[in-house]
Order: sequence, then C-alpha cells, then structure tokens
Amino acid sequence: MKQILVLATLAALLSGCISVERSKRTVFDRLPVEGTPGTPEEHIHVSNYGYYLFNSIPLFCGDASKDGTGNTVFFRDDVTLAKMQNVLLEEVSRKAYSIIELQPKTSSTCFFSVVPYVGNTLGIFWYKEVQISAVMVKRPVEKKEAYK
Repeated sequence: MKQILVLATLAALLSGCISVERSKRTVFDRLPVEGTPGTPEEHIHVSNYGYYLFNSIPLFCGDASKDGTGNTVFFRDDVTLAKMQNVLLEEVSRKAYSIIELQPKTSSTCFFSVVPYVGNTLGIFWYKEVQISAVMVKRPVEKKEAYK
C-alpha cells in the first residue's frame, strides 16, 4: 500500500505541468470590447510550472514544444514567458483570431531554504510558474470595394 501511495504521488508530480484552457463563447454574448474591430470569441489561459534547484537549474516542468504539450521534460527550462507566448500564439493562429487584453503572470516560490525562516534569500528547492491569459477576437470580414 505504501508503494502505491508513493508511485501515485510521483505520477501526479511528474505529469504534464502545462495547460491550455478556454472559455465558452456564451461568456462574451453581452460584453462588447471597446476599440476592437471584431467580436470576442473565447478567453484563453496558458500556464506552465516546474521545479528548480537554486531558482536556476531546471529539474522538471511541462513541455512547451509544439509536439510535446502535456508531457513532462527534465533538465530543460520551458517555464519562460517567451515559451508560453509561443504556445498562446500557436493556439490563436489555429483559428485565425487576434488577441487582446493580454495578461502575463510569473511567480517563483522557495520550498526549502538553507537557513530556516529566512525565506527566499538562500533557497535550494523552487517552484516557478508562468501564466498568460488573453481574449481571442474574431476578425471582421473585410468588405471589398467594387471598382467604378
């Protein structure tokens, strides 16, 4: 029983740490976005997290490559704002939408420090997370003028 609990905990920790979530269109039915030529279609939220030594040596995190989304990578730093922006742009380009209201968030938390109760100054084991959310806007259909 103890081995099953340890294996289940390891599987949960080592599962894919990256996620892409979308809202439904009905959320935006009565919410026009000022200054945007188009209609809001979906809200998208992309996040990735990982664990690091000394806040700089990656141990494992979610795979942000095109083919690996949902997998775990070891000793590679995919918890960066640039990589999450790429994931967001890939998702948005699949539907040919534009994005507005881009909101990035990054955080680092120390779990184990050399000196207890000092906090993040001499941290050994760290958790990092990057999140980006945006509203996807359907571009208006351009009207072509007839030649006179």
